[in-house]
Amino acid sequence: MKMEEDLTSLDKLKEMFRNLKSRMSELRKKGYDLSIPEIMILVLPPKIKLAEVTKKKEDIENAIAVISEINHELDEIEKTKNINIMLRDVNNLLNQCADSLKEGNIDEAKEIYLKAEKIYRELPEEAKIEVFDKYFEVRENIEKFKNNKGFNRNNQGNEE
Repeated sequence: MKMEEDLTSLDKLKEMFRNLKSRMSELRKKGYDLSIPEIMILVLPPKIKLAEVTKKKEDIENAIAVISEINHELDEIEKTKNINIMLRDVNNLLNQCADSLKEGNIDEAKEIYLKAEKIYRELPEEAKIEVFDKYFEVRENIEKFKNNKGFNRNNQGNEE
């Protein structure tokens, strides 16, 4: 019975390792920088080999723990890249919104601002800091535009 459990655990370990390599391959293809996980994974083949030889639960658990650490690192890498993409998108939309306001197109500016606002609200608090000033500057300019029914072209939105 003990030997069957160990074989099942070893099979699960090998499957987890295959899944990890597959996940890393997919992320690499998407352009993620996996230099840290690639270094971390170097310790796995010897740990798996040791678990196969000794069939000790402790050795299997050690290898599984490394796989879990690498998966956690991959999660963090994905999360960071997604936040960076969101920040880039908010910045681009806010720039487009400011351009629309300069051109006097309030409807287009509002539409673009709403898109930026939707992404901004999804950002974690620590990431919002990076676009906070620009976000509220554009918001204030929209309010000024609405209140003044347009910018004075000579001062491009500054208070008269």
